[in-house]
Amino acid sequence: YGAVNDTFEPEFAAVISKFQAENGLGAYGVLDVSTQVKIENTFYKIREEVDDQLKYAYEYLGGNPEDLDL
Repeated sequence: YGAVNDTFEPEFAAVISKFQAENGLGAYGVLDVSTQVKIENTFYKIREEVDDQLKYAYEYLGGNPEDLDL
């Protein structure tokens, strides 16, 4: 999606708009508070799912899941 910089590029606005449309938000390409919260919740959910998978795999391989720093 392009290089990272300090400018809100049209390509970034398009990605934000697409995310908003896919998540039931007003799709106008502005990174408002409701969009930021939805992004944060989405990443939290992904992290939680990955952590659960890691925990179960660790336990399956004989480790104690409580030893993991999750």
